[in-house]
Amino acid sequence: MNATDTSCMTPLGNPAIVKVRYLKRNKDATCAPTPAPTVNPTQTFALLGEGLRFSQGERLAPFEDRRLSQHTGIGRYEGIVARYHPKDRLLQSIDTPEACYVYCSLNGGEEVPFLFSWNTVTSQCFCCAGVCTPLIVDPDYNVYEALLPGTLPPTSIPTATAPPTAPPTPTPTASPTPGPTRTPTQAPSWATSFGGTSLDEGRGIAVDASGSSYTTGYFQGSMTVGNTTLTSAGAYIMKLDSSGSPLWATSFGGTGNDGRGIAVDASGSSYTTGNFEGSMTVGNTTLTSAGASDIFIIKLDSSGSPVWATSFGGASSDIGRGIAVDASGSSYTTGNFEGSMTVGNTTLTSAGASDIFIIKLDSSGSPLWATSFGGTGDDTGYAIAVDASGSSYTTGNFEGSMPVGNTTLTSAGARDIFIMKLDSSGSPVWATSFGGTGNDFGLAIAVDASDSSYTTGNFEGSMPVGNTTLTSAGARDIFIMKLDSSGSPVWASSFGGTSNDDGFAIAVDASGSSYTTGNLLGLGLGLGLGLGLGLGLGLGLGLGLGLGLG
Repeated sequence: MNATDTSCMTPLGNPAIVKVRYLKRNKDATCAPTPAPTVNPTQTFALLGEGLRFSQGERLAPFEDRRLSQHTGIGRYEGIVARYHPKDRLLQSIDTPEACYVYCSLNGGEEVPFLFSWNTVTSQCFCCAGVCTPLIVDPDYNVYEALLPGTLPPTSIPTATAPPTAPPTPTPTASPTPGPTRTPTQAPSWATSFGGTSLDEGRGIAVDASGSSYTTGYFQGSMTVGNTTLTSAGAYIMKLDSSGSPLWATSFGGTGNDGRGIAVDASGSSYTTGNFEGSMTVGNTTLTSAGASDIFIIKLDSSGSPVWATSFGGASSDIGRGIAVDASGSSYTTGNFEGSMTVGNTTLTSAGASDIFIIKLDSSGSPLWATSFGGTGDDTGYAIAVDASGSSYTTGNFEGSMPVGNTTLTSAGARDIFIMKLDSSGSPVWATSFGGTGNDFGLAIAVDASDSSYTTGNFEGSMPVGNTTLTSAGARDIFIMKLDSSGSPVWASSFGGTSNDDGFAIAVDASGSSYTTGNLLGLGLGLGLGLGLGLGLGLGLGLGLGLGLG
């Protein structure tokens, strides 16, 4: 396959290995990666860093160099992995350990986890993948999970009894005071799974006032949901009632199409964002990407019928990652883009390799405003929330320096967490950052009725948050922090063991209690701490935290 601007999807071999996408710009590209063989469970694997660029040699160090341990954790393939955030990178020949690194970690913008190992005997590159799932709670404190089909059948879901003594109990640092224990749903109300013979993922979930859940992600091949069989790989959206029974499901085909974030309004209409390649038909609308990958935003009514669909992007790879909706039906989307991208009458231009975008559309899908933030490095918006006044709260990560209004954020390490608030017109209200000398990611955010924000993600080493300094017990730990309406820290906590631990999603209830899900590397059971219970279900990975009002 030869082209000036080429992308291709290549499924890898066993065990349950995710598709990979390569992009090679301005040169002929040949899509012929070395296939990954069946993995020997005794093979030692090195855990990759957070999508670091191969060109950043000063941070990567040679493959065999002992300094590599400063950037990677060590693990084994046991059917469980951690989640990383790779991006499109230049494809190189897979004939060296360094190229193996590029092959496994820096591909396609897929938000998928990887383990890698270079077999010096056979000169082959091993790549393995897995998934963790997002969480949200409804007003009755029910917990909903987007499950990876086949990884944990409903009969295997642990009940909410006391955790076993074997796994270490995470110790909070400067944690908020736990509230009273919630008793309505101490065990899962229901669980279900969907999928075919290939890899299918749930990436985002939302819940309406009636307890119906809306899920998005991607699937390969075919997938049956209730009486509906979805065919042709691509993005899907499904709605389940409060008992977990399917109400409807729909898909938007294309092997490069992924649903990444979803929100729902008071009428039960859903708003979904993600990325697509080539063309994608939604109802009577056909979206066409301008580059390798473009952003899509789709609104469906409560019955799953398309209301409108729109797309944005330039000549490179652009991804919608998080979405929120306000009481008027206006949607707020964040993610990352490269180069230039036109939104309505506004043209956004990235300052670096990848910049953060925030777009507001009205209830009809027309742009109201768009803005971008970034420096000379890779900057990404992962999640967004909106308060009752239409102000938006966004989190993600950035490199180097990033101006936000009159504030310039500067990372202390490789990548730092940012949290910013914009008013309803898209003007910055405040922005703040947190991080240490390693890679720190803000992956999810929620806001309560008092406009306090709650953020989770992961951090490495030490990270000051107000008067509290969080210190990771392992290579990477989970953080949860609360900021007041002015962006000042109220409290911060960290949780983790000796390996890599991540907070992937967060929700907050009417009382100001926060619920977080993620994973603890090596543990396959959800833990309930403080207020409420969360179950993180994935490939043997799970952590659920409930924290009371600080």
